[in-house]
Amino acid sequence: MRKLFSCAVVLLIAIFSFVLPAVLQPVTIAAAKSESSYCYLYGDPYGKYYKMKKSGWQWIYSNKDQYAVVEEKNDGIMLHPGNQGDVMRGWQSAGKGTIRVHGSISLEHAPDGTVSEINGILFTLVIKRKQESGYAAAQALDGFDKVLLNTSSGLIFDIVIEDIKMGDVILAAVNANGNNNSDGNRVSFSVDFKGSEEGEVPGDFGC
Repeated sequence: MRKLFSCAVVLLIAIFSFVLPAVLQPVTIAAAKSESSYCYLYGDPYGKYYKMKKSGWQWIYSNKDQYAVVEEKNDGIMLHPGNQGDVMRGWQSAGKGTIRVHGSISLEHAPDGTVSEINGILFTLVIKRKQESGYAAAQALDGFDKVLLNTSSGLIFDIVIEDIKMGDVILAAVNANGNNNSDGNRVSFSVDFKGSEEGEVPGDFGC
């Protein structure tokens, strides 16, 4: 009897050793997939998007527009616009469902009116719909089309979109508003997804 009990204990330990990693594994996969849903992008004046690349502690586009950079800091992300193009934080859907887009943006140093070249930034929340062939034209989300930020008050956003589909892209875009002097900023941008995932994130982010 004691021998049978010992065998049962050994068998249970073996089963739990095999099952537990399988139960825990999806949590790790989900976290990795969520992180891969985000990307930094550069938007040129002609409406084309390009993925930015890591260089040291920054993400850059190219030397053609060297002031277009992204820096991740303890208190948020800086999306510094270039001389010509916008800098963006993008999210891409891996399925069909409803999303909540929320966050904030504020200037690091608000203009005080003494220097005319320091005139703030323009902030836009953008959606690009995935189609069978490419993407539809980018559209600004209601109420967040080139919002001028030129004070210390900043902006908070929190919106829900119910008809998101696989491959759709949401972008938080910062524009220089004519020049990028003292355009340092702090951005928080997150997208919560509720629905059915249909596969891996396409990863092109509308480029």
